[in-house]
Amino acid sequence: MAILEKINSPADLKHLTKNELDILCGEIRQFLIDSVSKTGGHLASNLGVVELTIGLHKVFHSPQDSIVWDVGHQCYVHKILTGRKKDFSTLRQFGGLSGFPKTNESAHDPFNSGHSSNSISVALGIAEANRLKGNSNFSIAVIGDGALTGGLAYEALNNAGRSKSNLIVVLNDNEMSISHNVGSITNYLNKLRTDIKYTDLKAKIKKNLQKSRAGTKLSGLLNNTKYGIKHLFLPGTLFEALGFTYIGPINGHDLTMICTVLESAKHLDKPVFIHAYTKKGKGYSFAEQAPHLYHGTGPFNKQQALQPNTENTFSAVCGKKLSSLAEKDDALIAISAAMADSTGLTDFSKRFPKRFFDVGISEAHAVTFSAGLARKGFFPAVCIYSTFMQRAYDSIVHDLALQQDISALLCLDRCGLVGEDGETHHGVFDISYLSHIPNIKFFTPHTAQGLEAAIQLAVTEKQGIYAVRYPKGSAPDGAEIKNLYEPEQLRSGKQVTVVSISAMTNVLQNADFDGDHFHLNCIKPLHTAKIIESIHKTGKLVTVEDNLLTGGMGQLLCAALDAVGAPPFKHLALGINDVFVPQGSVPKLLQYLGLDAPSLSEKIKEFIQ
Repeated sequence: MAILEKINSPADLKHLTKNELDILCGEIRQFLIDSVSKTGGHLASNLGVVELTIGLHKVFHSPQDSIVWDVGHQCYVHKILTGRKKDFSTLRQFGGLSGFPKTNESAHDPFNSGHSSNSISVALGIAEANRLKGNSNFSIAVIGDGALTGGLAYEALNNAGRSKSNLIVVLNDNEMSISHNVGSITNYLNKLRTDIKYTDLKAKIKKNLQKSRAGTKLSGLLNNTKYGIKHLFLPGTLFEALGFTYIGPINGHDLTMICTVLESAKHLDKPVFIHAYTKKGKGYSFAEQAPHLYHGTGPFNKQQALQPNTENTFSAVCGKKLSSLAEKDDALIAISAAMADSTGLTDFSKRFPKRFFDVGISEAHAVTFSAGLARKGFFPAVCIYSTFMQRAYDSIVHDLALQQDISALLCLDRCGLVGEDGETHHGVFDISYLSHIPNIKFFTPHTAQGLEAAIQLAVTEKQGIYAVRYPKGSAPDGAEIKNLYEPEQLRSGKQVTVVSISAMTNVLQNADFDGDHFHLNCIKPLHTAKIIESIHKTGKLVTVEDNLLTGGMGQLLCAALDAVGAPPFKHLALGINDVFVPQGSVPKLLQYLGLDAPSLSEKIKEFIQ
């Protein structure tokens, strides 16, 4: 990797020849495969943006020019080119290199990201700030076609089309988000992709027109008119209607073309939208053939193809239970926001295709769409990661709960600590942002049986809005749940009453303390009789949760105990303080937060002394 070894900043790209740049692309792909196979990470998306990233850094001048990566998991090549390749052995590890852009990591990262569809808004804000400051720096948003299904992107495009600032939007079109993209926007982009033949047609027409004086004049007229040659053969694009100069589609793996187009875009006097089509997993056959398996991986053998995960995860349990119930309940519908595979709904989508909807990356729409289905008598189950369900908060309040006479199920996958994706992906806010909403019943199982029982109850009762949170990873077996609403007693003792939820219950199974241990399968409504009986004996309450303490289970339980006149008690609240939790393995993060079994044992023993 002779050329890559010499690249320590974007400036090192400026004088490389075309041949050297082509060699560099190959070296970076090999570096990514070697590195990510050891650390895990987002491989397929990064293999697809090698030429695009090199072109951006060759033409523009980061950090003076800002490159804003939508979602951000495709920023590895950007990090390699901006002096961080030496740190890739620490990728996504505790205290190591983040898998997403981080402003505290490099001046070349202008914005912290991790959620979808916000890059155009951010880039426009930066571009307008540049204009207000009187400088001519560029702001470039790099957004994927999956992220382009998010409504925020269109709010930004609508606003940006009137801007006079130096804004460029680059659409990295690889036909995928995590699952394959769906919907009208995808169909629209497919049409543009297939119409790339128009580019060759345009060149031939211009060549023939210029053979005569009249033809030359017509060619010039068409080039200078609003409609041009393109509009003789291709309808005006959505992006041009929004006020952008649209360029594309172009081959996102043709570095010469990328650099030419980017250089041209710098000289236009209005916002520019560049449509580049790329191949996810480019250059690594296993990832090209199964890009969804290489979207986000753990360490793997780069000589062998990854296989689908057959582990009995909470996501798989959820999907299987919904499929089983759908056999007998024609009203049951499943909804995904571009993550059917990840949320365990693939089997449901195949067995009940008419009752499965993948709405793309549009969480708020998913919830409001479900409300419309519920209004007409269906029972929708909306399966979305906890961290992404945050984006639908207003829809949950107004379009589901406020209706009061409809029923739906919110399945919050990946609750609590999720590990290496870090701050933007931990599901540690869901209790705080959902539990205070009227008309919601909230379940927090810790076993496969608990999750199945919660889904069964919701589908059977259909009385209001149900929310169930469950963690990432393997779903342990447990006892049959006879009454979800009653606290589940797992241990008996004399000195303390310990109450926990979700994955923290499983951690506490290995903690050492003398007390009653209760798991709450349901935190709303809260049944407190058993806990009050225990507190009468111990006088001490410890609550343990993988949610923010503010608005979390501990505060909910104490309020409920106070409301029913429970005896006085000392309370120790253990959970996540007023901080964003960094990246790292879940065991490492539990230790860091003082929520691993040894730390919990020590804190509980100290509390009861």
